[in-house]
Amino acid sequence: FIWANTGRSKMPYAPDVREHWRDGDGNVTIKWYPRARQNNGLINGAEVVLDQPFERYEIDVMAPGGGVAHTLSTTDRFIVIADADLTTWLGSHSGAINCNIYQIGDIVGRGFCAKVTV
Repeated sequence: FIWANTGRSKMPYAPDVREHWRDGDGNVTIKWYPRARQNNGLINGAEVVLDQPFERYEIDVMAPGGGVAHTLSTTDRFIVIADADLTTWLGSHSGAINCNIYQIGDIVGRGFCAKVTV
């Protein structure tokens, strides 16, 4: 066995997706909460204390074949994706929309993936 340092122990945990829906106009909304490796216990509904110097996320909108159709960035704990943008990236998309959400860390970049289907 040869050990190799891959940085996995420094990767941010996958966000905790709490809500996701598609409205009557076809727009997709996803809301999540961050998770932290350190000080991550919630007491009486308190906010998670982030263990990163910043809060940033990347969301991959997945193509039907499994590749990434488009990547979005945000500092918010939610994203609203317009139906018009989905049409541009995916063409016809009357079925489920698959997204991968990553918290961005200061040491290794993208953390673990939270997968959501809307």
